[in-house]
Amino acid sequence: KNITSSSILVLEYQRILFHLCSRDHQSKIHSCKLFHHQVFSYLQLPYLSTSFQHILDLFFLHVRTIEAYLYVILILIVSLSSTGLRKVYPYYFTFTTFTKGRWVGEKILDVFAREFRAHPAEEYERCIRSGSLTVNYEKVDVDYRLKHNDLRVNLVASHETPVLAKKIHILYLDEDLVVLDKPSSLPVSAVHPCGRYRHNTVVFVLAKEYNLKNLRTIHRLDRLTSGLLLFGRTPKRARLMEQQIRNRQVQKEYVCRVEGRFPDETIESTEPIEVVSYKIGVCKVSSKGSVLLIL
Repeated sequence: KNITSSSILVLEYQRILFHLCSRDHQSKIHSCKLFHHQVFSYLQLPYLSTSFQHILDLFFLHVRTIEAYLYVILILIVSLSSTGLRKVYPYYFTFTTFTKGRWVGEKILDVFAREFRAHPAEEYERCIRSGSLTVNYEKVDVDYRLKHNDLRVNLVASHETPVLAKKIHILYLDEDLVVLDKPSSLPVSAVHPCGRYRHNTVVFVLAKEYNLKNLRTIHRLDRLTSGLLLFGRTPKRARLMEQQIRNRQVQKEYVCRVEGRFPDETIESTEPIEVVSYKIGVCKVSSKGSVLLIL
């Protein structure tokens, strides 16, 4: 009881390697399966056990080697050893989006490379050539030019980046409005159809763990920003709050952590903002940027 789950797996991993050295192939496979059931029964992680067993079944269906099993065990050890994170098992998801007017006539690869920057252009090119990214459910060339009402279908293996496993605190709740304290690293919702997050979002967590469904997004906070976040529970209240924010009737104040001591007087910056990383959403003041920021 005084050792962590990951420590148990490391010890069992070493033990099974020692005992498997002198056994034949079938005995090794049998020992692996017994090892799996013993460890997860001890850890009392039924959800993890079921999902992990499904992964193992897929492995042994195609690759009947002891190395495959031990590789998955190593992945699990690394996973369990990273505490304080909210993680999602890899899954397949089909994104479907209709062509927007400004995309008509453009090459499909150019649109994905420019509009959906969660992945590099080379990844989208590979998907188009392999047929996992189609138009109207038909395989197209990377030079295909989009037309009106084209339906783009993209089957992707989603590997969501872990976020901090901080609790979402509900500060106010009534029939029309939800006010909460959003933790940092957690995005509000899946903004883009090919975005990097679906399950690790505020909207998904609220629906699954708090039974707060069909919420209307009133405003957003960046993924790395924590603070007050409002959702409408009715269309009427959501529209009202959106209008107040749009008309600057709502005052917003941000607190920023800096290195050193920030000047007491008001600082006005007219320098462009450069995106450091689209993947994790980090920007900086830079002459190479294009968007102006005034503080």
